[in-house]
Order: sequence, then C-alpha cells, then structure tokens
Amino acid sequence: MKLNQQCIQILDFLMEQEDFKNIGYISSELGHSERSVRYSLEKIDVFLGEQNLPALIRHTRKGVLLPEKNIVSPVVNKFKQRITPKKYRYSQEEVQQFLLLKLLLSEEVLPVTYFEEVLFISRSSVLNHLRAIEGELFLNNLDLSHQPRHGFLVTGNLITKSSLFARTTFEVIVPLVVLLFGAVGLSILMQSITSGQIIPEAFTTMLAPAINSIDTPYAVFLICFLEMLFWFIGLNGYAILIGFVLPFMTQYLGANAAAYAAGEPIPHVFAPNFWDYFMGFSGSGITGALVILALFSKSKELKAVGKVSVVPAIFTISEPVVFGLPICFNPYLFIPFVLGTPILAVGQWFVFHFGWVRPPIANVGGTPIPLAQYLATMDWRAIVLIVFVLAAAVCMYYPFFKMYEKSLIKEEAVVSEREAAHDALNLDF
Repeated sequence: MKLNQQCIQILDFLMEQEDFKNIGYISSELGHSERSVRYSLEKIDVFLGEQNLPALIRHTRKGVLLPEKNIVSPVVNKFKQRITPKKYRYSQEEVQQFLLLKLLLSEEVLPVTYFEEVLFISRSSVLNHLRAIEGELFLNNLDLSHQPRHGFLVTGNLITKSSLFARTTFEVIVPLVVLLFGAVGLSILMQSITSGQIIPEAFTTMLAPAINSIDTPYAVFLICFLEMLFWFIGLNGYAILIGFVLPFMTQYLGANAAAYAAGEPIPHVFAPNFWDYFMGFSGSGITGALVILALFSKSKELKAVGKVSVVPAIFTISEPVVFGLPICFNPYLFIPFVLGTPILAVGQWFVFHFGWVRPPIANVGGTPIPLAQYLATMDWRAIVLIVFVLAAAVCMYYPFFKMYEKSLIKEEAVVSEREAAHDALNLDF
C-alpha cells in the first residue's frame, strides 16, 4: 500500500510521541479533521500489517500509540525515501495535458489509482479532470471509455489519436521554442548593434557614463529592490543585475584591499561580499529567517521545506525557499521580501558607512555563514551584525508568514476531508 501525504504526516507525528494521543489532539495539532485522521489511521494499520510491523495500539479513552518505534522507524524511513516522493502541486492545465497524452499513448486500460500515485491528487480530482478532457476527445471523434473496476481507455481511430497527440505535444513545445529562438535572436541583434557585446555588457556600457557610483544608500535600495522583484516573478535577480553591478563592486574591492593593507580607512561598502553575505545574508531576501519560521511551522508542508533549506541557507542559497515555500508569486510575502529586504540592506550599509563594522576588504566565495562574514571583513563585529539582521528579518517576515501558514493549514484540511470522504466510499475504478 502507498501512503498519502496525510498518512505520512500522522505517522511521523506518532513516531515523536511517547504516550497515547487521542484523535482530537492529533486533529488539532496537524490541522486535519477528526474523520480524516480516523481514515488515515486505518490506512496506517494496513500499511504496518503489510510490512509485518506491530499495529497501532488503541485505547477507548486515551487514543492511539505507535509501539516499538525503534523497529518501525527504519522501515518507515526507507519506505518514504524509496516509494513516496515529495508532493508536487501540478497546475490544472498540466494535469489535463498529462492525462490526455498518457491516455492517447496507452493501448491498455489505465486505472484511476495510477494517476493518483503519479500526480499526487485525489480520486475525485482525477475524475474531474477526466471529465474535462472528455469534451476535447469528443470533438475529435474519440471516446473516453470507462471499464468498471478497471479504469479508462481512449477508443477511436488510430490516425485520429496520433494526430491529436501530435497536436497537443506541439502546443506544449511551441511556447518554449518561441522563447528560446526569441532570446537567441535578441542576443544576436544586440551583438550586431554593439560590435559583439552581449546584453549585460551593452547595458553596462550605456549606463556607465551616467552613473559615477553605486556605493550610496539610494543605489543599494534600488539594486536590492530590483533583485527581489526579479526573484518574486521567478527570475534570478542576482544573475540579471550582476553584469551591471560587478564592475563597480570589483573596483571598490580593490580600493578597500589597498586601503586595508596601507592601514587607511576603508573607503567603500558595496564590495562583492557586501551583496553576497550581508545584503543577501542566508540567501537573497534574507531567506534564512523564513527557514527558521518554517522549521517551527504547524504546516507539514512548510516544515518540510524548512528542513531541506537549512544547509542551502548556510551557504546563502535561496532557491529552495524562493521556489519551494514558495516566495515566487506569493502575495502573502511580497511586502517583506520585495520592500522589506531593501530597507534592511540600507540599514546594513549605514552600519558599515559609519565605521561600526569594517566594510568587506576581501572576496570570499563558497564559505558558510558566519565564517564568510568574518573572513570578508576580518572583523568579529560582522558576526554580531548578522545576528541582529537575522532577528530583524524574522520579525519582519513573522506576521506575513503566519497569514500564509494559516491559509495552507485550511487548504490542507479541506483536501484531507475530501480525500477521506472519497476513501470512505471505497470506489474502485
């Protein structure tokens, strides 16, 4: 038997408990209805039996207890790694395209359970999506044949099926091809106009005469704001802006290193490691704060993202949080991520500018925090600074994170109730 995400969540919760826990307590802690918890416990019992593990101990008043955890834990962990991958939320269009293409390719009846396991959606969702694509099949003189207790099969002329498959595949690929060739064409056009300069080089060349310095609080705010905005819409803001900013930062780093060697005051703040390890501390957007909040979240989904993002955050990698939490296109986190991060960056710029912490005088790459901050500045006060920055970022994100967490918990509860209701019907398609 393949456990769904709710069953795994409950099983993990019971692994951590040393005493009996009643249904109401499990429901309130995990954000699921009591009815869906009962159905999940029945599935867990079946799973434990199949694995020759001791069943859950039930008490009419006390609740349930998972016995012999030392025996159960290795088996469950191996099962999760080998069989049950992390749940991914496919869009409605993605699900329907997959169903259509898979059914058109298959010459055998496909059971609903196959789509449940592959797409990680409930039986009711699979059936709803099948009804949605049935109309398109009808318009192409094809039928979606349902064989009770077996599944579904597309029937009709083989040439028509092949034609629809090719057309659907072509519709999926065309936007990608257009974007690819459009980007290549734009790059070639820019190189022909600018005597071989690629787009970032041309952008830097055009703006350089008008910009004398980016080592100002206004420039720090603008650059950080643009970077966060790009990340929010799914683009790597650092990669987009670095072509323009790097020449200035490299110049500043050279001046800082020379001043430090001569024992003179450090003249600039916006050296490369200011962006890497202070403005982007723990990842672009100071996402380490969100990792901390996620680790203590009541939402299983957020907690899982937090766990896998700890190590990347130590190396200032933000992608697991930006695309996993996600921050990208998440209206709950727009204000702290896009507007709050530049404010914290400007605050740090002033800390360096006033000499409270020595500005970066070396370029340190691929070094974990907080060692990176110390090596970049050779100042122990840099470590104190990032502690305060992290605390400020946690406070900044907290109310917005809690609103997002609450919405996810409600959504998880609704999905769990629907799945439990359909499981109770014991349908077999």
